[in-house]
Amino acid sequence: MVEHNELLAQKGSVIAKASRVARKKSVVKRLLDAPDYTQIEHMKIDAIKQKNASLTDVQKAGQEKYWLKSFYRQEVTSDLILFDDDGKTRERIRLFEKIIDPLIQHTSFTQISDRLDLLFESRHKQDELREIVFLREVFNIAGIFDMKNFTFLKNAQYNTDTLKDFVQFLKRHKDRFSLIFNKEINNHIDKRPIHQLGSILKIIGLGQKNIKKNKGGGTSIYQIDPVRYKTILEIVHIRSQKDQEPSKLEGE
Repeated sequence: MVEHNELLAQKGSVIAKASRVARKKSVVKRLLDAPDYTQIEHMKIDAIKQKNASLTDVQKAGQEKYWLKSFYRQEVTSDLILFDDDGKTRERIRLFEKIIDPLIQHTSFTQISDRLDLLFESRHKQDELREIVFLREVFNIAGIFDMKNFTFLKNAQYNTDTLKDFVQFLKRHKDRFSLIFNKEINNHIDKRPIHQLGSILKIIGLGQKNIKKNKGGGTSIYQIDPVRYKTILEIVHIRSQKDQEPSKLEGE
């Protein structure tokens, strides 16, 4: 019976993987075949939507393609569609941009709780600011973020031993973490702080790289994945250099 269940699980995994691949191919074809709307054409379609009228599948695909092109400031290709991951990458990059934005000066939860003017901000704005500040605190305590210049320390190295303060911070603020990200901290965070930090880096599109693997009982050393960091930073740079379109033209 156990062997039979394992076999079913393996088959199920293969089927699920094949289904995901087929869906990705379908998404890529749908967007590549979609019309390339100009800004005026996009606004006309958007006006139809604002009147609560239904859009055709072609119009919807054209709008999605426009969001992609508008956000990344480049032509839509199959690689870009896959990289975007149904908009998840855009969400991560937007958050990354805000974390390194020097115009957002907040660096601690106390600064937010003491700001009476934030009471008049929308709930979305307040939640967003709490998320930005929390991530800044976490990355700073992990030793990979400079609070003064709002930049990531891409060459900073860390291991299980250097992340002890990071672990204690998350334990003290586990309720904040759960409230902001709708998930719990890793149950094995004491033994797997690297894994926990990696999952938090993923929230803003980054990752980590093992630059010195554990050999003979030694300690593995990590740093921010340079390739992923460079990719995200290049996108942010392109977006900041070109004329910014209204935020609604990016699907925000």
